[in-house]
Formats: sequence, C-alpha cells, structure tokens
Amino acid sequence: SVGWFTSLYPLLLDWHPDPKACIAAARETLGAAERDGTLGYGVLRFLHEEGSALPSLAPITFNYLGQYQLDDGEDWMTPVPGGGVGQSPENFMAAPLTINAQVVGGTLSMEWLFSLDHHSAEEIENLAARYATALRALLEQPQKPKASLANPDILIPLADKVAERRPLFCIHPVTGRVNGYHAIARRLQDHRSIYGLQSLSCVEPGYFDDSFSEMADRYTQTIRNAQAEGPYALLGWSLGGSLALEITQRLEQSGQEVTFLGLLDAYVPGFGVAEDLWPSPETRRKLASHLKMLLPQITEGAVRDCLDQLATRPPRDWPAVAAQWLDTQQIDSYEAADVSELLFAFALEQHHRKLCDGYVLPKVTTPAHAWWAAEPQRQGVPPWDSLARDIAFATSRIIATDHLGIVRHAACLDDLADILSRTGSMPGIPEQVEG
Repeated sequence: SVGWFTSLYPLLLDWHPDPKACIAAARETLGAAERDGTLGYGVLRFLHEEGSALPSLAPITFNYLGQYQLDDGEDWMTPVPGGGVGQSPENFMAAPLTINAQVVGGTLSMEWLFSLDHHSAEEIENLAARYATALRALLEQPQKPKASLANPDILIPLADKVAERRPLFCIHPVTGRVNGYHAIARRLQDHRSIYGLQSLSCVEPGYFDDSFSEMADRYTQTIRNAQAEGPYALLGWSLGGSLALEITQRLEQSGQEVTFLGLLDAYVPGFGVAEDLWPSPETRRKLASHLKMLLPQITEGAVRDCLDQLATRPPRDWPAVAAQWLDTQQIDSYEAADVSELLFAFALEQHHRKLCDGYVLPKVTTPAHAWWAAEPQRQGVPPWDSLARDIAFATSRIIATDHLGIVRHAACLDDLADILSRTGSMPGIPEQVEG
C-alpha cells in the first residue's frame, strides 16, 4: 500500500464572530476529546434523537500533516509540483470538501479538494481567499505572551483519569520532564487522578523560558484550565518544588485554596550542586560519555570540539551549535537525531540551572509537606532549615535515600498515600530518619 492510514474523528465545532474565541473553543473541544480518550469515536451516529438522522458524510474533513523543519523530513515532505492527480477518479471522497495543510520550511501550504456535485471552483476559490484573509488578520493581532496562556499540551496524565478523584499536579524537576513521577503515580492512582506538568520546551523544541515566573504563570493557567476551582493539590520534586511554591503563591493571590503542597527534596537557592553546573569537569565528562555511548565510532578530538563549541554559547543556543557540529560528522540521520535529542536535554537542564542565579523563593501561607534526602550529608545549615524561615511545614521528614531515590522510596510513597487519602485535616508526621 502507499500513503497514510488516517482515522477520521467526528467533531462538531462552535462558531464565534471573534476568531480568537473560535480558536479557543476549538482547542477546548479537541482537548475534551483527548481527555476522554476519544471514547466517542464511532458511536456518534447511534446517539441521535429518535426519528432524526445524521448525515452519512461530514461536510468537511481537515487533515493537518504537521510541521517539518530543516533536517526533520523537510526534504521528503516538500510537495512535488505536477505529476498528475493524487487520487484515482474512482476513489470516493470522504467529504464534499477536504482540506490538507502542512508547514514545510516555515511555509504553510493548503490543498483544497472538493466535489463538483456540491461545490463550484469559484465557490472554493472565494472560500480559500477568505480563509487566507482571516488568517493574516489573526496573525497581525497582538499576541499574549506564551507564559500567560494555558497549554494543555504540557499536561500529561500519569495514571488513569477518574472523574470523581481530585487531581494531583506534579511539577517537573530541572530536566523539564515528568517521567520521574511514575512510581508515585502508580502508588497514588487509587487516591487521586495524577497529572504531570512538563516544560513547554518538551513540546516546542527550541523554545526556552526566560524565567521561573514565566513558567509559573503558564503552569498556573494550565492547572486552572484543567481544574477551574480549588482546592488544589500540588507536588514538586527538585526544581519542581520551587515551581510548586510559585504556583501556590499565584493560586493564593487569586483567592484559591491549596490543601496539599508537597515538596520532594526541593531546590532551595544557595544549595545547588556545583558539579551539576556547566562547564564543571564532572558535567563535561558526563556529556562526553553520553556522546561516546551514542556514537561509539566518534573520535576524542570530535568530542572535545563539540564540548568546546558548547562552552562558548549559552545553553539556549546549543541546538543550533549541535546542528552545525553534526553536519561535520560522518553519521547517519538516526544517530544525528539521537545526539540532537541528547544535547537538547542537556541544554534544557543547564538552562534551568542558569535561571537559578539570583533566584529568590516566594512566600506562601499554605503549610508544606516536605521530604528531604539524607544523602549526601549536608554541612552547615541544611536546606530545610533555610526554607523554614520563609514557609511553614505541616510535615518535614528526612528519608534515608538520595535525590534520585526519594521519588521511589517506600516511606515517602506511603506518606503521600496516607496524607492524600484523607478528606479532613492533615496532621503532620513527626520528623524522623528512615533506616
């Protein structure tokens, strides 16, 4: 066979005179379809009123093929001019009007296919011209900063969604991803619906936030888009703890209640690990070992060249630097894709660490439930004592594990399940060290 295997999902969209309202309504409808797992697919025709009938064909099918950039399929996704018709005249159309759209190399193209039994060429030309006019007008309108907009794409279900269970929102650590919360999600899925909030950079490669404030604004709006009113439950591991405090402050300022604020070995300014920062020798060695693992044939000189080029640029420029460096290496496209993904992950982590420079934690009134890793042992004032100057603790417990292990430690998981299963007050757990 040749071509795509594409499912057609039946969808009814509301129209609004305001184009932005139209887009917002369409996004919400599509988001609702995604949230219910598209369980309605294929049953729409059975859910009509007695005596009524649904049309056998939708009036329009719309197929967005995606966005393709340089080194990401642009060469083979570029439309080929000419060459005859794309379909046999014996093939039945799925709808009287079909619109296929794609972005290649930054240029949007749209193909309008129509049935002459339903539309004339002049009608479709006018419709396409109106579409282009409306699109240009929309693009010329002032755009809100991304930080102020809810983005359902960064909200990841980590456990089966159960409507009657209030959600727990887990904020990403310094890596920007939420895969570290899987053990927690499995343990808590009988008590809560579990969602992870990942970085927008994981959805839009090449995008980097300018501040934690920008990130917290977006995350707060995204949470409120998923759950309009409180009480809210938030959990943050590592940098996610700081972001959970930022989100809590915004929810409190808007008059919302946060009944659970959990911090898992949260980042506290002044307690960062120097070996994790670029360009420390340890971080350079770690990146070099990952490069050699993905590219066993690469020379030591090529690795040094890559690291030296990265050292001269801020992390947000690393994807461009990596693309130029990869062009000089004799590797195939699959290896290049793996290396690009690796370097982007390192860049995002280092960018988040750079944002910590001069950062000051917000003050909140919601007491926090906190768990701290006992390893490695801290010298001087520990981070929990420093944080206690600014916020109150409902729980502060030291767990005999390290930073990576705390999200899987049985004592921590049991505490979370116990606290989140309660519907009334949340008494604190005595501070202790688990052996």
